[in-house]
Amino acid sequence: MAFDVLCLRPEADFERAGVMPPSALSTTYRPPNDPELSSLLREVRALLIPATGPKLTPVLFEDTSILLVQVTGAGVDRLDEATMKKLGNRVSYSLS
Repeated sequence: MAFDVLCLRPEADFERAGVMPPSALSTTYRPPNDPELSSLLREVRALLIPATGPKLTPVLFEDTSILLVQVTGAGVDRLDEATMKKLGNRVSYSLS
């Protein structure tokens, strides 16, 4: 099944904050070390990641249709800026 959004944070984080994605978007929540991460990234249009954690390898983003990478927290140093620009992926972050 294809998803619109892949979130590498627990769904419970968003439930506690009272902020859930619109029902028009199909969203899946997976741990950052999910063994299916590479294949899931080929199905989604947006990726949400926490600001903390290891840098995501640029090869994960090759042959994907990702339009947006949203980082929940400050900074985007988990991503390779050159790769994101080359692939046309928009990157943003939020502090709240």
